[in-house]
Amino acid sequence: MIKKIKYITIFLFLLNGCGFKNINSIYENNLIIKNINITGQQSIIYLFKNELYDLKNNQNTSNGVELDLNVDFKKNIYEKNNKNVTTKYSLNVTAYLTLKNDLDKTLKRKNFSKADNYNVGSNTTITISNEKKLLENLTKSLVRDIKNFLQQQSKQLYN
Repeated sequence: MIKKIKYITIFLFLLNGCGFKNINSIYENNLIIKNINITGQQSIIYLFKNELYDLKNNQNTSNGVELDLNVDFKKNIYEKNNKNVTTKYSLNVTAYLTLKNDLDKTLKRKNFSKADNYNVGSNTTITISNEKKLLENLTKSLVRDIKNFLQQQSKQLYN
């Protein structure tokens, strides 16, 4: 038991001394985002706002960028059974990103899109619950992609 504790302690000391850094936090604060504008369907905007507003930097600097985001989602019938009753829906979430500097010059534009399917439940509340869960999951995945893109841009702009 004492040997295990010694090995764990030595391992932790070696891990701290090796220079390990989380990839997502290396360039986290390099890109100064002055303003975030999100437009699109109201039912999805709040999901993006909750996930992205931690990126906004309230510093008064002259070299910040503005992030414009237009979000949209579409729901389509994906599958029907032999009685012509819908059994699956397809949900596609799209975000159009534009980075602008202070002079209103567009730096970068990029489109992000995620799609997946969800099953129709035995009643309407289950179906709506399935749709909301999938919409939240797709939004979180898109926000992750947007944050990774912004980190890549910060490397290019500031290096």
